[in-house]
Amino acid sequence: MTTYATNNPIGSMDPKDLFDNAQNLDYALNDITKAIWKDRFGRDRKTYWGMEQAFSAQMLSQQIRFNYFIQNSGYQVVGDYTAGPLTVTDYNQLIRYQNELYKLTADTAIPFTTTGNDATSWVNDSVHFINVGDAALRQELSQPGGSSLIGGIEITAESFGVVSGIVAATTAKSNAVKIMQKAAEMSLTGGGKILFTKSLYQVHMDEADYDSSNENFRVGALKIPYDNVILCGQGWFTTTIQAWATNSAYEVIQWTKSPLENGATKVTGVGLHDICIDGNYHGDYTPGSYLRQCAAVRGAGIKGLTICRLRVINTSHYGMGLQNGGYIGCVIDGYWAENLGADGIDIKDNEGVSRAFKLNNIIVRNFGQLDEPEHPWAGLDVMSFAPEISNVYISDFGDKGAIDAGFRLKNGTEGQTGTRGTGGIFANVSNITVIQNRFKATPSVTIGVDIRACNVNYANIVVRGTAAGRIGGGISLEERYCQGVNVQISKVITAYSATNGSNGNDRNYGDAEGCSVTNMSVVDANTAVVTTRKHQRFTSLTLKDCTNGLTSNGSNAGPVTVIGLYLENVANPFGGLATNQNVISGIHGPGSTNFQAGLGTFKDSSGNLAATTILSKSGVRGYVNSTESSAGTEIFRFGAASSSILAPLIITGGITPAAGNTYNVGSSTAPWAGGYTQTAFTITSDELQKSRPLTLARGSLEPAETSDQRLMEQPYADDILDAWAEVDFVQFQFIDRIEAKGDDGARWHFGIIAQRAKEAFERHGLDPHSFAFFCYDPEETIPAVYESVPPVYERVPAVYDGDGREVSPELWRITEPAHEKMVADSYVVGERYGIRYEEALVMEAALHRRNHQRLLAQLDALTERVENLETK
Repeated sequence: MTTYATNNPIGSMDPKDLFDNAQNLDYALNDITKAIWKDRFGRDRKTYWGMEQAFSAQMLSQQIRFNYFIQNSGYQVVGDYTAGPLTVTDYNQLIRYQNELYKLTADTAIPFTTTGNDATSWVNDSVHFINVGDAALRQELSQPGGSSLIGGIEITAESFGVVSGIVAATTAKSNAVKIMQKAAEMSLTGGGKILFTKSLYQVHMDEADYDSSNENFRVGALKIPYDNVILCGQGWFTTTIQAWATNSAYEVIQWTKSPLENGATKVTGVGLHDICIDGNYHGDYTPGSYLRQCAAVRGAGIKGLTICRLRVINTSHYGMGLQNGGYIGCVIDGYWAENLGADGIDIKDNEGVSRAFKLNNIIVRNFGQLDEPEHPWAGLDVMSFAPEISNVYISDFGDKGAIDAGFRLKNGTEGQTGTRGTGGIFANVSNITVIQNRFKATPSVTIGVDIRACNVNYANIVVRGTAAGRIGGGISLEERYCQGVNVQISKVITAYSATNGSNGNDRNYGDAEGCSVTNMSVVDANTAVVTTRKHQRFTSLTLKDCTNGLTSNGSNAGPVTVIGLYLENVANPFGGLATNQNVISGIHGPGSTNFQAGLGTFKDSSGNLAATTILSKSGVRGYVNSTESSAGTEIFRFGAASSSILAPLIITGGITPAAGNTYNVGSSTAPWAGGYTQTAFTITSDELQKSRPLTLARGSLEPAETSDQRLMEQPYADDILDAWAEVDFVQFQFIDRIEAKGDDGARWHFGIIAQRAKEAFERHGLDPHSFAFFCYDPEETIPAVYESVPPVYERVPAVYDGDGREVSPELWRITEPAHEKMVADSYVVGERYGIRYEEALVMEAALHRRNHQRLLAQLDALTERVENLETK
């Protein structure tokens, strides 16, 4: 016993250490009730009484072995030499001297009488005797069970008295005692294998021997925590070790060494090979059908455990419980479990010290029948640092019990929600198949593969429900940096979920950020993907027959990236994506009509590889300054109906329309505010591009000197110019600029009022709409603009009891369904008039030319008259 436990080094003169030393020495020398005491450094030490007990047990063992030898050797002991003289009459008679046995040599005549009884006489008599120790050893080795004297050998159970078949309780208990004794003997000599060659062996323990206290832990009929002893049968369907009791009064195999301590490695090199362990429980898993909940195999703190082709059946609790931590380098290769009340295999890393668990070829069927919601069961439940797990098949979940998962890998110290263990992290998991064939009324809490550990690589996963009902979840992640590949999920409620930890206190991070999956197929799911965490990435994702596709919600949800998405009969592929920074490309399949999108190089209609191409059904948009919380600033938007550049555009080449004289720059409702050019625009003026031109105002050449006879025609040009002459030039301010800048801020412009031009032309019998200088756009209605608003979810936290166990899982409830939101109301744009000033100014110039020509003609006429008058 240690009171202060300062852990000061040896030689410390601290009074507390002196007190602990004195107290410990008192316990070590005088305690006659306990075999073990702990020194001030926490190490186990044997008391003097414990050493006496061990010595007595060893002497008793040697005495038993010696008596066994004597009883079976055929020798007869005459007596001690010191009690002589002795007379030896047969060669099989022995005398004892100094704790050694001697027989007569073959060349000594009988009868022979010793000459004395002391060392002096023994010098003379010893020449007639030979030590029989070597012969005794040879004879003991030749007896049944003699091979156990050599470490690392094999011995049959029958050779040391174990009775096979269905036996009475007393015989079953005797079997257990003999197996435990032989295992202890073999361990002392280096260990070996106990072979069970018959089909059935029954073992039993009295109720009085059952002790679940940590100090004297004894819960199994076979308590064999003896190093390097392995029990071997002839096959996992051939040889069975069975509990004699049928009411689950005790467990069958126990490797746990007393006292039970979390995280302590106490047993080395044990195992079970080619054998079946039968708990012999055949009840209905109700409390009254068993005395206590018992596993078939129980262990704690084992180094070098080997399980090869072990079958475990008929238990009221675990198939195999490897708990309390302290495991190092344990290998399970070939394990079959069925008809269980709880987990197929339960591995707990208490104190976070277990290392190197390797599990392969695991089959678990019909498990988790106990209905205890506070203890949700799993077919394979593993908590160990960096385990390697492969080739696991889980099916037939209990239709009565509280099932959490087919396969569960978790992180954290069991039972200590306030601390974080290291179990489960950096794991490699592959070839996991979970098939559910039976269901309770509410299977939604059941998960196929439940990963509650970070840095897990998982591959080749199959999770499938049946037509009778759906598994609640296909794959559930609660920790960061998990990477998956080749996943097939079918007939589930939620196929893939990445959420926050169900109990954050015993998790390394408590969320599933930074996870990815490559090659995942989801068929027949209510929802294919639910993520409430950031940075989920999917490459080559197939969704078929799903109500909802991708769902991302919650305050911590972040971008979802999908590269390659196949859609077939998915009612709502993206309606549940609440964040704006999702990246989805390469959408294809029968259900991709409205969502097709991709980026890459493809063959065009001519069969040639086209340039890098963006494929989209609903338009392409570009953003800059994007963050996790904001899409950023939109800089362009390309669509089938219209495209927008939302930032200054710099062009390093020319801008050419796809067809000449077809498209406009700006519109009557969205005119440009202005523009700058180095030189004037060039207007098409080629005669080959024009109809029959009509002279508006003649040039200076005489008609006879022109090459174009069409210019000689004089239609209604004067009517046009006369009408134009009535159009006033005015000064004005634009109303929208006055509204924006005020009367004093809005600048003055010079121009023409289009309506006045219309009136002038109509007064002269001319239709202004026939002339290109005059523009008119009728009234039109601009439609309203809508945007899709995803559904809003509310997180309903998981509920836990006082021990930190999950009572109900975390849920997400829709508080606002998806809908279309109007962002701009419709409005009516009234009729609008306009003038093409370059043509209006041509008319103005033509008017001035005509008037100038008329003035010149009048001037010429006046000049002629003046000249005529002057000559008279």
